[in-house]
Amino acid sequence: MSYSRVPNIDRTTSLKVDNLTDRVTPEDLQRAFEQFSIDDVYIPRHPCTGEHQGFAFVRFYDSRDAEEAMDALDGHLLDGRELRVQMAVPAISSGDPDRSLALSR
Repeated sequence: MSYSRVPNIDRTTSLKVDNLTDRVTPEDLQRAFEQFSIDDVYIPRHPCTGEHQGFAFVRFYDSRDAEEAMDALDGHLLDGRELRVQMAVPAISSGDPDRSLALSR
């Protein structure tokens, strides 16, 4: 599992996880989502400062697992904050792999 670079997201389903503290690590998210078929966890960092931006992407091999994880963990507490978990949709025209849109239910 790669944590430091943007992984290849072809053939995976991604969830965007918002409202993270700056202390949350990829390992914390992996533990929270471990009951589902996780492909990768990616926490974008600011390109200049390297600081955590308060959101992450959790990618799944199976879209059904992503949907189940979203239902199970949206509102779940992690490091004292309520997670907001939504399906992620790549930002088509931005050219920036750290940008995405999140679809509300």
